Amino acid sequence: MYSAIIWMTLAVNIMLGAITATRLYAMYQRSRKMLIFLVVTLLLVNISNGVFLAIGIRHASEEELVLFGTYQCTVAFEGDVTIIKSMPWILSTAWEILALCLAGWIAVHHFRDLQRHSAGGIIGDFVTVLMRTHVVYFSSFVVVSFFWLGEVSPTFTTVCSSVAVFGILR
Repeated sequence: MYSAIIWMTLAVNIMLGAITATRLYAMYQRSRKMLIFLVVTLLLVNISNGVFLAIGIRHASEEELVLFGTYQCTVAFEGDVTIIKSMPWILSTAWEILALCLAGWIAVHHFRDLQRHSAGGIIGDFVTVLMRTHVVYFSSFVVVSFFWLGEVSPTFTTVCSSVAVFGILR
């Protein structure tokens, strides 16, 4: 079950990356150079993520525990695989930051053009809708990424646990 969840997560990330790349390609007015850049970057990120996930799964072992009459499944990792486990999130976050920068760049140019030519038209409305939905997507991804990257950070974990203990003792 653990392996299935990991590989499904990778498949979902590949699909979301393809959707993001398609939207950026449309925002950049179907530029061939941008399409090649996006496809190559997305392939590098996803192939690397697949390799890191395969290495992480190879070092994982599942155990079944019986606690108070209920069955609990746990995943234990051999050795120190914290970096290997966090690399897919780091690479995915880097891809999303790149996509955010590209979307922001085209948004700035779009709004400058709208100020110069107040007509706007259908293309202006199309780009505006794309930018609005990008903001929601990128915001949710940033929140999830900070929580995940914070979970694997020893400093963040220590701070959160000490705050929780202080709140309980108070």
